Amino acid sequence: MATCRDVITQALQQSRIAALGDAPEDSEITFGLTVLQSLFDNWVSSGMFGRMKDVYKTIDYTAQEQDRVITSGSPTITIPDAFGDDDKVGTTRPPYDLSLIEVVGATRKVWLYDTNGWVDINALALGDTCPLARRGNLAAVLALEIHGPFKDAPHIQKAAGNFLSVISLKHGTTSRPRTAEYY
Repeated sequence: MATCRDVITQALQQSRIAALGDAPEDSEITFGLTVLQSLFDNWVSSGMFGRMKDVYKTIDYTAQEQDRVITSGSPTITIPDAFGDDDKVGTTRPPYDLSLIEVVGATRKVWLYDTNGWVDINALALGDTCPLARRGNLAAVLALEIHGPFKDAPHIQKAAGNFLSVISLKHGTTSRPRTAEYY
């Protein structure tokens, strides 16, 4: 599995900041990690992984997919590995792929369900397995962010657009059932 450092290195090479085969400088890697974290933060706040439902809790609670649990005091918030299947009584299912759970209290934690389990995307580290890295060219999206408007880079723009389409359209996964809400 690709680490955050691997994805950042690839992005720096795609954007031609680092030469192929050369290790990027520590300052470039640190900058890349900051940009990678901001990508995930922006995707969460913009609704890339779906709309969040605010839930206020002062007691222990088991979070549901797409919950933003706002806590007061010190309740224990459980992030479950299985949910009850609404269509079949007595059965469970794993979380829907690309589901999100956010817990906001004294600190903030954000978990993304990335194919095989929940991944904390709130405080990425260089040695962490990079969320979403195996789904396509995440490095291209990062390279585009790093590269910015300074040079013409249609190859990076195309690769980044393809990756973002795959993630936002979620064609490779079962979608959450849609229910109408009337106000």
